[in-house]
Amino acid sequence: MATLQPDKHDHVALGKIAGGEELNALLEGKIFRYTGSLTTPPYSEGVQWVVVSDMLEASPEQLELFRNFLPTPNARDTQKLNGRKVSPCQCSSVTPIGA
Repeated sequence: MATLQPDKHDHVALGKIAGGEELNALLEGKIFRYTGSLTTPPYSEGVQWVVVSDMLEASPEQLELFRNFLPTPNARDTQKLNGRKVSPCQCSSVTPIGA
């Protein structure tokens, strides 16, 4: 798993995604993208967000693990769109960064 450290990485290689073809079939027509910024410090801009329209479930234990991963405070309030466009993602395949 890649670890993000503020001000040290512009890009993080995620590696290959097992079952990418099945993932594409599940997500077809359900993902959107927009350009924004990180929601955690250092709030870097120019981030390409890919968002799934269906809500995913997480157990309290999974949420606690996630909370412990990030320093506090680790989020900011929701930001206005400020002219940014949210578009359906026409992704034909899951491609790892740097592939």
